[in-house]
Amino acid sequence: MSTFLLKLVILMAPWAIAFGLVEAGLRIQQRFRPVIDLDTASYVKNFSDRVHHTRFGKPEFHADWSRHPAGCSGPSLRVLYLGDSWVEEGNFVHSSAEALAQSLGRCVEAINGGVKSYSPTPITIVGASLITRHDPDLVVINIDETDLMDETIRYRRGTTFDPAGHPVAVTVSGPERLWLNGLREMDRIPLFTMRAIAKLYHTQFYIPRAYRLAYPEHRNHDYANLLAPQLSREPKREFAAEIEYFEQSLDRMITRFESLGIRPHQILLSHHPHFLGMPQQGQYQPVVSESIARVADRRLVTLLDAAYPAMIQQLWPRDYQKAFLWPQDQFSHLTPEGYRRFGRAIAPALVRLATTLPPASNGPAGTSHSGTDRATPAPE
Repeated sequence: MSTFLLKLVILMAPWAIAFGLVEAGLRIQQRFRPVIDLDTASYVKNFSDRVHHTRFGKPEFHADWSRHPAGCSGPSLRVLYLGDSWVEEGNFVHSSAEALAQSLGRCVEAINGGVKSYSPTPITIVGASLITRHDPDLVVINIDETDLMDETIRYRRGTTFDPAGHPVAVTVSGPERLWLNGLREMDRIPLFTMRAIAKLYHTQFYIPRAYRLAYPEHRNHDYANLLAPQLSREPKREFAAEIEYFEQSLDRMITRFESLGIRPHQILLSHHPHFLGMPQQGQYQPVVSESIARVADRRLVTLLDAAYPAMIQQLWPRDYQKAFLWPQDQFSHLTPEGYRRFGRAIAPALVRLATTLPPASNGPAGTSHSGTDRATPAPE
């Protein structure tokens, strides 16, 4: 071997070893619990031009089904739960259904239609399909603190309405298509190190620039923008248009469900506090609570707002820190115990609504849900 080649090998060997170690590390972390997720194809699979996105690995209009208490038989009350990750997570749904079944002394069928990051517009579209399919007795809709800005930032541009004014589709935007196409191409890169570099460039430089060019007013789906009204000193002045559109979306949601035969006394709106909105923190404006309350009063639907001081005292006493994932989760999702507390808290309101239903749904002897017509989840 010539002196030049020997020097070249000596020079390149450390870089080759480093590259090999990085490549091996990225593959190992991907196999277990990825810090840098390089299975980019999985992101592409859950996007939709009807509901923007679905649960990972699930078809459009998917819902989980469960009976409470487990294995019970006989007449049942069917409850449809709609919302975002707070509902999709499951503990909120199961705990409220268990408490409801115990209070009523009868079976409760829980249909979980929650999908991460949904707000009233995609909830309306998915909810309409699930109401038609499952014919629920009660509908629970959980509204998240991020829903106000999600409506404008994430969904408004891609929403299509039918002649009656009902939202019928939320499509993926142009920049989002570029993002998805880029992820699809990345999945074809065999070396994980190169895939990681490509993902970094694509997500941190190329796509943000595409958004800025397509939508000069665009705001990222991040903490500072999604929760900007709550952090504002004057949210009603700074975010008047966003608040108005959010309340219009809530109105459209209720109108759409009523057009399918769901009456106001069958609907429960629920809402939860953010960690920084707790009285002990006092850093958040209650702008979402105020918007939901206005719509609930106007539409004569029941609202259970766990962000009200009286509910906070009941649900989140001195150990309230145990109920939140804060500060690891800036969007203030709950711990499993927090979700269970929240679920149990809405059960009394559901009991009151259940007692107002006509005999066909309210009485165990006359219910139309015999306990056998949903013995297994409805097919997708």
